[in-house]
Order: sequence, then structure tokens, then C-alpha cells
Amino acid sequence: MEHPALFKVVAGARSDAAYKAKLLSDPAAALAKMGRGPPEGAELEVRENTARKMHQILPAAPPNHELGESAGAASGTFLRAERRPRMGQAIGLG
Repeated sequence: MEHPALFKVVAGARSDAAYKAKLLSDPAAALAKMGRGPPEGAELEVRENTARKMHQILPAAPPNHELGESAGAASGTFLRAERRPRMGQAIGLG
């Protein structure tokens, strides 16, 4: 599914060095200029992948979730949350 607002943020960061710097240093303020942002009280971090450094986001576990042998944690099986936010949804872009 496409998320035009998220694409606009990425495109803005790629074309405007000042906006990119603001997005990396104070993402909530940078997104607020677009009328978007994280939910009240939530902390937002923006990281930039490079050729030598990449970031992987681990989604939050669903409520009342426990990892254990029976859940496949020891075997390296990934567990799927019942409901996951879509890309950009957590920061008010979706």
C-alpha cells in the first residue's frame, strides 16, 4: 500500500539538506510542519541507513505476549503480531 505522506518526507530529506538535518535531530518538529507526528507522549527516532550501517526495527510484541520454547523463540521462528501498524502509521503518516 502506498503512503504518499511518508514518500514526501523521504523525498524532502533527499532533496533538502536542512530538512534532512532537522528530521534527524528533531523528527517530531520536522513532521509537525507537515501537520503530522507521533502520538502524544511517544518518542520518535529517525535513523539513516548507509552503505556500511543499516537499521532493523523490531516491532513491539502484542499485549500479554511471552516468548518461550513453545512459541518457537529458541528455534529462531519469528512471531507475528495479530495487528501491526502499517508503514508510517505509527508516526501519523498512514
